[in-house]
Amino acid sequence: MSPQNQILFSNVQKHLSSRNPLRVLEAGCGSTSHLSLDPSWQLTGIDLSQRQLDRNTNLHEKVLGNLETHDWDTARFDLIVCWDVIEHLPNPNNALLRMMRALAPGGLLVLAFPHLRSVKGIVTKLTPYWAHVAFYRYFMGQSNETAEANQFPTYLRRDILPDRIIEFSRINGLECCYSCSYEGPVQADLRRRNPIANAFFAGIKWIGLNDSDSMLILRRPFS
Repeated sequence: MSPQNQILFSNVQKHLSSRNPLRVLEAGCGSTSHLSLDPSWQLTGIDLSQRQLDRNTNLHEKVLGNLETHDWDTARFDLIVCWDVIEHLPNPNNALLRMMRALAPGGLLVLAFPHLRSVKGIVTKLTPYWAHVAFYRYFMGQSNETAEANQFPTYLRRDILPDRIIEFSRINGLECCYSCSYEGPVQADLRRRNPIANAFFAGIKWIGLNDSDSMLILRRPFS
């Protein structure tokens, strides 16, 4: 189990252990979960692609829709997981607000996304979409055709800086119960594959740009 999985399950056990079954939304679910989710959870997934939804065999409910515009029933979910999605949204606060409203009292919103103040974040922000596709295909060995690729246009708005999300959440009634930055799997895999990249990231670690990804767990209090 990855450290991020361990953190998620630890917080679920701490805050949501009495809820059974756990009502879970995977926001931007794609064709498969990024995390090892408990099979006993009642899992709803939303995605823009019907093709991806059709391939996702983990979901109990499939919703074709846009996170920025889809309105959920208030307090519908105990846990919402949004993993590597909000960086692809042109207006991430619209999606965040809708997810927050869908969160039940005591529920958790788990967000993971690239850290804009990192080498990965800066390079991604300054390069075009075709460069991202080429990187994954030629440097990381992804052989999928463009229609099957897991890369999407990346906006990386400043609104998804961790401190801005935490403040936006506070204004909308949520509290931050966990926050961290870490080296994500793409960067770690690149270092394993490429000795030059490994030396580069080792060299910049001291200036604080080495942690490529962030994770936040936000909680809606009971009152």
